[in-house]
Amino acid sequence: MIAEQRLARLWHDRALPAALYTSGGQSLHVIYPGTWTRADGPDFRAALLDIGGRLVRGDVELHLRTSGWNAHGHQHDPAYDGVVLHVVLSDDQPNSATTSAGVCPPTLVVSAFVAPVSLEDGDDTANGMPPSLGQSTCLPTLAGGQEAAVRNILRRAGWQRISARSVRYRQQMEALPAGEVLWRGLLDALGLMENREPMATLAERLPLREVERVAGNPHHCAALLLAAAGLPPRDAREATGIGLDAAAWGALVQVATTAHIEPLTRDAWTLHRVRPANHPARRLLSLASLLGHAPGHDLMAAFSAATHDGWQAWEQWLAAARPTIGSGRARQIMTNVLAPFGVAWADTQGDAEQVERMHAIWEQLPGAADDQIARTTLRQIVGEQRFPIRSMLENQGLHQIGREGCRELRCFECPIAALAVQHEPSHRLLREESGP
Repeated sequence: MIAEQRLARLWHDRALPAALYTSGGQSLHVIYPGTWTRADGPDFRAALLDIGGRLVRGDVELHLRTSGWNAHGHQHDPAYDGVVLHVVLSDDQPNSATTSAGVCPPTLVVSAFVAPVSLEDGDDTANGMPPSLGQSTCLPTLAGGQEAAVRNILRRAGWQRISARSVRYRQQMEALPAGEVLWRGLLDALGLMENREPMATLAERLPLREVERVAGNPHHCAALLLAAAGLPPRDAREATGIGLDAAAWGALVQVATTAHIEPLTRDAWTLHRVRPANHPARRLLSLASLLGHAPGHDLMAAFSAATHDGWQAWEQWLAAARPTIGSGRARQIMTNVLAPFGVAWADTQGDAEQVERMHAIWEQLPGAADDQIARTTLRQIVGEQRFPIRSMLENQGLHQIGREGCRELRCFECPIAALAVQHEPSHRLLREESGP
């Protein structure tokens, strides 16, 4: 039996003919196959396709047979509503793929274009993420020894990304108190990709002022957050699994019956295959703990006190959370929330000295390529070469280039691509063709 992994490899490697047609007769040209997720949800994200002369961006789902769509329950799963192409080996149930929104994505039947020998299981050793987003490594020789130039590009892109975040926080402060904006930012960061939306809903239903009223009692604060989130443990074993002790569980039972807040439903959260350390209930307990460690149990007071001592004070405050947040997630919170929020807040106060102090913190924050987007973009740029990421500015630069350049295939606007054309021997022809 032909493995679906092999089919995915053919799609990712663009090993299919250039001239393709859907089962409905529409012409199909693959501009970008998408990012291979190797996880729950569609197999490829953010593909760019020309279907019937119309440019289409969306997800691609693969199955050995068309019937696999319904067999796997995709017709009821909103996670597959963004699928714009169903790629299958054989079409055993024509026109059977329908999303939960009632949309029928076109189908590509691969066996109509590829000889059977090409579909046999081969030596597919790529068990990790695909090696790159594009067709080849941008800087296979680090642009002829231009490492400093590469780092400068990453830092400039990082400044651009963090500055944009700061502007968004500044805009939010036009309508909300600074503490409320920070509260929402922290909830968003703790929601990760899977649970950002329910975290945003929770922030609206449970404003910071309500939480700070009970922050002096850590059990009561934790109970309030879990009750409002609709995530109370269903038994003692589940309570232990998220780091909730017996006293806090008892408080939760009391709060759940007295709190006048409309809770979220449990199915609002993505819990399937979420690592235990990233469970939203566990993250909320960590946040309650951070409020308990804040001076006067005031979130803005904690932020203000730590800001004067630099990013190390932020790190120390985040390290006090129980359950622990983890050093990688703490760095992301400092970079994506505390640092850009700090500039926005200082700007609203008209404190130019504080703005400069926050910019200095941006420069000092240590970092690494410790998330999927950063690692994938770095691999696209340097391939297998060793290129350690030393700061969060460089990390954010990878995010900026990956999202705005690699994912959108906007190489013609990318400074990394310009560096490659100028210095890489493998791209010399491009320079000659483009002229001086």
